[in-house]
Amino acid sequence: MLQPPHLFLLLALSILGAQYATGLVTPSLASAPRNGTTVTDALVQEFGAHDDSLVFQGTPRYNKLNGDYLSTFNSELEPVLIFLPSTSADVAKFVKCVEPFVTLGLAYIAIRGGGQQPTPACNNVAQGVTVDLRNMAGITVDATANSVTLEAGVRWGTVYQTLQPLGLGVAGGRTNTNGVGGQVLSGGLSFFSSREGFITDNVISFEVVLASGQVVTADPTTNADLYKAMRGGGNNFGIMTKITMRTFQQGCFYGGTVFYPPQSFPSQVDAIVNELNSPTTSETNLVISVAYSKRFEAFGGTVGLNQVYYTAPTAEPPQVLKPFTDVQPQFDVLNSMRNMTLVDAANELTPNTKHQRVAYMNLHVKMDSDTLKSASDIYLAGIQPLLDVQNITSSFTLQPYAESLLEKTSNNGGNVLGLDPNHGPIMSVLLLTWWDNPSDDHLVVGTVKSVLEQIKSDASARGTLVPFIHMNSAFDDQDVIDSYGSDNKKFLQTVSMKYDSRGLFQRGVPGGWKLFV
Repeated sequence: MLQPPHLFLLLALSILGAQYATGLVTPSLASAPRNGTTVTDALVQEFGAHDDSLVFQGTPRYNKLNGDYLSTFNSELEPVLIFLPSTSADVAKFVKCVEPFVTLGLAYIAIRGGGQQPTPACNNVAQGVTVDLRNMAGITVDATANSVTLEAGVRWGTVYQTLQPLGLGVAGGRTNTNGVGGQVLSGGLSFFSSREGFITDNVISFEVVLASGQVVTADPTTNADLYKAMRGGGNNFGIMTKITMRTFQQGCFYGGTVFYPPQSFPSQVDAIVNELNSPTTSETNLVISVAYSKRFEAFGGTVGLNQVYYTAPTAEPPQVLKPFTDVQPQFDVLNSMRNMTLVDAANELTPNTKHQRVAYMNLHVKMDSDTLKSASDIYLAGIQPLLDVQNITSSFTLQPYAESLLEKTSNNGGNVLGLDPNHGPIMSVLLLTWWDNPSDDHLVVGTVKSVLEQIKSDASARGTLVPFIHMNSAFDDQDVIDSYGSDNKKFLQTVSMKYDSRGLFQRGVPGGWKLFV
């Protein structure tokens, strides 16, 4: 039976959740803005009308900044103002300035790192203020501590270019354009995840600007609860301005992409399940897909593709990759397998699509061939209504979480993702879609959601569904926080109330996945 302190805590969580949702949590009148003053007025007064950090609507600079998102779901949103801080002190000053407006429901803010998370409204806000961290791009390597400190606006490609001449690597994103912030706060997967764990598991410390404007450090000994909460908890606790991450020795490795007719995809499903259920190494990064695009018309429109890597040094193509690289027949002209640097690998996977609609959705299942083959069949049948959508690219992608990856989730106090290494390897099923026109949104999003729901129902009936959703690849209506489990959700709510008692990052930052819904 619950003891009284726990009952009071649960009651407080319930009440505060309702207050956040209804707007009942408000600051004292002493902190309220003067009548008629807008958040824009306050920022101009604080920073100066001609300060480079304030970018207003209707200027070429605004148009360039606001057009630079992976997905037009986000670039079509128009904040009244874009704020470009250069230091943590700038961010702290900004938060103190906007907090009275936000907690009274008079303004909304969004936080943008690299702008590569395509989920609608997760990093931009209509008629609000978007904090664009791109000018905070410092990188400091500490060779003696085996670490690198990254400001929140850095992109992974720049990090890799800095570390590569030193013979170092870091568990970061798999494209050059991804920003460090979004992937760290959502979990994140790297080329090295089987060996090193999620990206967030490699964070030594965070620097965070809280709702109070205070700049704090969160690590396993200082603000340890905040440190754990930020390892998967998203944008719910503050504005991350800096992270320090583990580095490791890393040279060239073998990998690339193999394309083949889709009829061979079931055999590749068997191969990846066999390897993950009886792993021979933790040095692999294996991703297999079946995809449709007009760009593949010369190859029939629908293709299978394997993006596979062996991250230890090797002079010869490693045996563990043979089932994926030797599949026959294949489209040899598209084969990119070779020894490569980390910079090369991330550059190859960087998408060249811009100014398109983008939707990512995901679920997870146990490592079961029948479930995965059934899922691919459901996908291929379900996307038929989309084949004539203008410039559509659609992918069914399988991405395994090896036991060696899951074992890292408890490092340094653990993360909040709720994955248990004792449950064995699991498979991420991702549905990734790109298209041109807003007029096709209803058809495309509705169709892909239907396919995902059918896959989910099928896996549930087979007893292979895993109740986890990866924030980094989720759509806006997927229940990411609930998928972490009730204990982790309650923990995240408790941390939010401790560090953001007035709910600035719950009510005032509408994008992302909130804690009290």
